[in-house]
Amino acid sequence: VEDDLYPKPVRDDQLSEVTLREAYVDFAAADWDFRLGRQHVVWGEMVGLFLADVVSAKDTREFYLQDFEAIRLPQWALRAERFGDGHLELLWVPYMTYDNVGKPGANFYPFPGLTGNVPQITPERSDVANMGFGARYSRLVGGWDLSGFYYRSTDVAPTLYTTATGPELRHDRI
Repeated sequence: VEDDLYPKPVRDDQLSEVTLREAYVDFAAADWDFRLGRQHVVWGEMVGLFLADVVSAKDTREFYLQDFEAIRLPQWALRAERFGDGHLELLWVPYMTYDNVGKPGANFYPFPGLTGNVPQITPERSDVANMGFGARYSRLVGGWDLSGFYYRSTDVAPTLYTTATGPELRHDRI
């Protein structure tokens, strides 16, 4: 039974889905552990909040009703980790995965009022300008888990711009 509650693009977007969640290879060399493939990268985790979780894209089509594991979308990446007195992690994301915000007209579409076919501009070229890279270091100091990180990438969340040709969603550099 078809109804007119949601526009056709919204119904099609949320009708069915097949996703490769994680697929990676782990290997070690010298004092380093490596992970290559589609993987979850969680930096700055705080229970129930995503304050500094800038690496992982999210599926926000169902707002925050999903499990936190299902909200995060994995990235294609190479991660190198070294453990010792502290934990050093290096990350390279050659091809970005972006937030799945759904289609205009869906319940939790983040830009209410937009209708029709709003183009989502996503830099899909795998060149230096669109790759993500970063480093994180953490260490336990006096019972406190301190960590700092640097991450350079295009933002996984789109930003709405109003242009002469109409609304446009862009992924800015962060």
